[in-house]
Amino acid sequence: HDSRYPEYDFAEDEGGHDELKKQIAAFQANGGHVMLYFNGQLIDTATDFYEKTGKRISVKLPSGREHTEVYPFGGDGTALRIFGNKVFVTACPGTDEWLDVLKHLADQAIELGCDGVFFDQLGYISRPCCDPTHGHRVPFMEVTAAKAEMIRKLREYVKRQRPEMSFGIEWFNDVTSRHVDFVHNIYDDGNPGHYPEFMRYLFPEVVITDRGIRDDTNIERRVNRAVRLGLRS
Repeated sequence: HDSRYPEYDFAEDEGGHDELKKQIAAFQANGGHVMLYFNGQLIDTATDFYEKTGKRISVKLPSGREHTEVYPFGGDGTALRIFGNKVFVTACPGTDEWLDVLKHLADQAIELGCDGVFFDQLGYISRPCCDPTHGHRVPFMEVTAAKAEMIRKLREYVKRQRPEMSFGIEWFNDVTSRHVDFVHNIYDDGNPGHYPEFMRYLFPEVVITDRGIRDDTNIERRVNRAVRLGLRS
């Protein structure tokens, strides 16, 4: 997981594109719904995309270096969670090229006949960008507003082709959430730094998921809390 973004390849040893499309249709025929997942801002530095395009459109710090993020997914072994973390840069939402990348990913979900498309991290923080070649002012402090406008355009692009398809993002953000059908929010209901009650009071119209119910511990309290906050399963 969290690897090779934004390159998503069909697993040919499992039947490839045609088999995936077939199984999606079979799942839907039995009453299921399918959403396709993509990350909305990470670019894996170990990809051809990064070498050819990602370096140029990534967020730059005031020093000119790229902003990087590291995620502790092991994949090939638990030791890699500590010693072999994956390294990413983040795409600058002020670049039209990244919007084109996200549109291309959405096209895959549409062509496969999915019921929804989900873009991870698009409600999450973006750092101000200091790359003058992107065409925005430097420092680009309006980066979150640019992300919201990018999300609006992306949703419109999806809805023009498939009006019934759901369009969701991760992380609640009052600037970006108004442009989506649902938010797969991330919060720990035991963390005093998060205030879902306050958020729901201010923005009751936003459809937010019950992501806080992650396992089978303390389940009665968590379900009751999700009902009280009006969260969606």
